[in-house]
Amino acid sequence: MRAFRDQDGRRWDAVVGRESYGIQVLLFLPEGGGETRKAAMTSTTRLEAHREVDALTDAELCERLARSQPWDSDTRFSG
Repeated sequence: MRAFRDQDGRRWDAVVGRESYGIQVLLFLPEGGGETRKAAMTSTTRLEAHREVDALTDAELCERLARSQPWDSDTRFSG
């Protein structure tokens, strides 16, 4: 898990999750509650996904948050 602040100063936790169809996702959980968001990851295993998160800078986490979609979105990731 990684904690970071977005461009507005709001604190988020970024954790590895998995979609039902098997891809690894980056979950964004806002401090104090609110809408959980998700972003696709390039990793194919949980171990790789954790390493990917650990290697991201706070700026990269903010970029992924900006491109994320709501957790309950039915839209599948492309690519």
